[in-house]
Amino acid sequence: MIPLPVWNTKRTAALKDDIQKVVVTHPFSPYKGKEYDVLDMIYNWDMLLCRGDDGNIRTFLTKWTDYPSVEPENPFTGTIDFWVQDLQMLAKLISDIKKV
Repeated sequence: MIPLPVWNTKRTAALKDDIQKVVVTHPFSPYKGKEYDVLDMIYNWDMLLCRGDDGNIRTFLTKWTDYPSVEPENPFTGTIDFWVQDLQMLAKLISDIKKV
């Protein structure tokens, strides 16, 4: 008998001790308004690994849930290129240099 892959098995215990709940907010999702336990975050894809009341595990983009955004990212590289405050300081510095 071949064992089932891990992603097809239902888990009976939480993967982590501190479980956070999220609600799906995407307007066209069939799961809109449903609450899920966050098991983990897949950082390179900005996705959440979640478990519902039925025990099934699903993935959702963080922007499709009420999960708080940690920091702005470039969607192509997954990294932060510039902070607004840094750009404002740079603009002020350039302005000050032009005055001299």
